[in-house]
Amino acid sequence: MVIQSVIYCSLIIFLGLTRKDEIVEDMKKMSVRDASILVTLTVFCAFFANIIYYYLLKNHESSIISALIYSSPVFTLILAYLFLKERLDIFGISGILSMILGVILIAQNNSSSKQLEFLTAE
Repeated sequence: MVIQSVIYCSLIIFLGLTRKDEIVEDMKKMSVRDASILVTLTVFCAFFANIIYYYLLKNHESSIISALIYSSPVFTLILAYLFLKERLDIFGISGILSMILGVILIAQNNSSSKQLEFLTAE
């Protein structure tokens, strides 16, 4: 978690330095209240997202949890299509279907390996 945070902070600093003018222009449009809400929610959500992730890893199989975590672009694309009127072409649809199929296959792999454990038990 620490390594991930260091990488994120480094990338944000790099992005901030390369896009300094745009950031300053946008910051002028924000009130102090807006900025404080943005910072508070960012820290709060990032902290609890990591806590939930490690709790789930502790209590469930890591392959299923990882598959679900890294399939978040599917949900993002579906929500963008529904609420933001994002255009969805054949590549987006095939990507969604292949990721859903991948999660299903990973889940089936784990359940079938549990069913076949008696074959390897000595």
